[in-house]
Amino acid sequence: MIVFAIIINHKKEIPCLNKTAPVNAHTHVTGTETARPARSTTEKPAHKQTAEKTAAIGNGKKIPGKPLKYVHTNLIAKDWRSLSNFYQKVFGCKPIGPQRDLSGKWIEDLTGIENVHITGEHLLLPGYEEDGPTLEIFSYGNSVDSEKQVNAYGFSHIAFEVQCVETAAALVLKEGGSVLGKITSKDYGKKGIGTFVYARDIEGNIIELQSWNKEETAPFTRQ
Repeated sequence: MIVFAIIINHKKEIPCLNKTAPVNAHTHVTGTETARPARSTTEKPAHKQTAEKTAAIGNGKKIPGKPLKYVHTNLIAKDWRSLSNFYQKVFGCKPIGPQRDLSGKWIEDLTGIENVHITGEHLLLPGYEEDGPTLEIFSYGNSVDSEKQVNAYGFSHIAFEVQCVETAAALVLKEGGSVLGKITSKDYGKKGIGTFVYARDIEGNIIELQSWNKEETAPFTRQ
């Protein structure tokens, strides 16, 4: 099961037709935005603020320490090694930190599952430094098997912005995944022409592939 989605810059380029933009990726996130006080001329920009800053949480209350930070998306796999390898080959994700082999009372208390045993690893997402968010791929000794649908309640998919949707989709197929529906495009005005397709990884988890071209002036749909 996939639980979130992310914006990523992928350093590896995928060639496609006449497009030259680098590969990016993102996810859909919803939520509320807390109001920010006016910034003084001596204050650092938001992206340069350090851990001294306080984090806004919930209804705007602040706590001292590190700023609020998104850290990982958890993906439960039938075979975590094979699924991890898929994301490494297709999207350039990189293993980071030690592999996990979790058991004992602490993890039983955390999950509420008796005799639970979890194995897996974290993958650094393309475009982030080593302290960036990761894709956490775990396998449980006693997982529940169910297939996620695009229109099901809850978290649906993760999304990668790529240089070329057609090429990325072909790579998904080559590595054992599948494609849902058709590759289609939509004109978003100043944002440009977006091209999209839904796909599944080798265990059926849904991935959105998308690319953007600001040079095109009319929407089109590829059959």
